[in-house]
Amino acid sequence: MGALIAWLVGDGHGDCILLSQDVGTRTRLHFFGCSGQDQQLRRVVPMLRAEGLDDATVHQLLVECPRRLLTVARPGSRP
Repeated sequence: MGALIAWLVGDGHGDCILLSQDVGTRTRLHFFGCSGQDQQLRRVVPMLRAEGLDDATVHQLLVECPRRLLTVARPGSRP
């Protein structure tokens, strides 16, 4: 997965990637033996860094892309 993300970023698609995970039920938490809500920070970020992505790119993937997707404009406002 890390190599594919690095390839997409290198090909200019870094601003279009949204990373996600499914922790929709409590049975997906660490307490129940699953990966938990911090999986991206514990597993995915080190994998991306190992593929050569810098801190700015990781920040873009984890903060900027989700922020842009989740920002809701007020009716009548311009982007």
